[in-house]
Amino acid sequence: MFELRRLVVGVLCGLLLSLGTVALAQDRVATLEIGQPVSLQLGRPGDTLEVAYAVAEPSLITLQALGLDVAPTIAILSDGETVAGDVNAEAAPTLKLSTVLDAGEYVIQVGSVDDARGTVVLLLEDVAPGGVTPLDLGAVVAADVSADAPLAIYDFGAGSESLYLFVVTGWPEQGPSIQLVNVESGQVSAAFAGDIASGFLRIPAGSAHYQLKVAFSGMDEAEPFRLCVTTITAGGCENIGDQVVSGESPEAEQPAAAEPSGIDYLTMTYSRADDGGYIIGDPDAPITIVYFSDYACPHCQTYEPTIVRLIQDYVVTGQAQLEYRIFPTAGGQQTVFAGGIADCMSDYHASAFWIARERFAQLAQTGDYADAPRILADELGIPYDDLLECQAESTRVQLDMALGQQVGVTGTPAVLVRYGDSAPEYITQDDVLYNRGGVPFDVLSAVVEAAQAEE
Repeated sequence: MFELRRLVVGVLCGLLLSLGTVALAQDRVATLEIGQPVSLQLGRPGDTLEVAYAVAEPSLITLQALGLDVAPTIAILSDGETVAGDVNAEAAPTLKLSTVLDAGEYVIQVGSVDDARGTVVLLLEDVAPGGVTPLDLGAVVAADVSADAPLAIYDFGAGSESLYLFVVTGWPEQGPSIQLVNVESGQVSAAFAGDIASGFLRIPAGSAHYQLKVAFSGMDEAEPFRLCVTTITAGGCENIGDQVVSGESPEAEQPAAAEPSGIDYLTMTYSRADDGGYIIGDPDAPITIVYFSDYACPHCQTYEPTIVRLIQDYVVTGQAQLEYRIFPTAGGQQTVFAGGIADCMSDYHASAFWIARERFAQLAQTGDYADAPRILADELGIPYDDLLECQAESTRVQLDMALGQQVGVTGTPAVLVRYGDSAPEYITQDDVLYNRGGVPFDVLSAVVEAAQAEE
């Protein structure tokens, strides 16, 4: 087996040699140039060698390390701090690392798994500069990255109001990776891995300068994405979920418009969480299902029958409570606005918030989401101008989003549980952690009945 590995790696090294003369790193620091392999001799156990590399402009770089008789590791350092790397957990003889680097001086540190001695050939395989495009408030950017254009960079700054950043990708299993970088500090403020289909961030007011770096993952020929940043005052971002939403491709079939559930919200028992979050059901119930959703999210609309059945079977009967949290993804800024309107509608009757939860989703499915608040206000006989004045002061959605970010929600739907006054937590059932997407009804049923049995 070892001889076969040496043969395979030897062939790969031969291919590298065909690219040009291998530079032998006799000193502790060599210089890396694109297409020019560097042979690194790890002569002592625990040895690491360093290769200097300068980046002229923000770029997506791809490194490849081939170990002739060791499993290589790579770390990229800037001012002594590791900014990217791969420890090669699988101890593979070849290692590829793609990462976005800002302009500057770097050191690429090469070592080996288990601190073994041997030879590693390092190659700078590709460098793809990314042009910087301003990201305008309220304007939806719809684009893609690919092998031909693997990096896109967008630039924006904080201001006197909090910013709301919406990120949606279109590949169901793997999309582009996206980093939010603070330009002044160079720190990555947030990151969306390729397997996260959508996400939302609130960026505090201030003077910070940010860049969004979207990098091709290589999983498909082209990886679509949508971005939008806005403020409450600026508005916009309403159409961010029209074509690429919550992990669905543009061609994905949308759910049929839902029929009214028939739930009589006027007869329900209402309460509020410590931060004002909306809850229905018996306050003495031993368990609360905490549901994060966006009215316009297609996956949430598909999941709605499960929520309706939960209400009918366990909330109405007093065995569980339901806590509803608004977490904008597909609906973007329109969901922030609609959520504020729903919050204000509760001033007229506590049931109105819950009626809005169903009705706004139905109107989103029929293409009337932009007019949903006015339509429902007319249906309930609530003065719309009064709602607009109240909505401008509502912080309901911002509080819900803050809770979601605190407990690790990255997309919708998200379903968690709360026992008593404890913080929401993801459901674990039969050693399965349900931390992405809707939770099947049979799992919810088992969790609720287990809580009942422990009373």
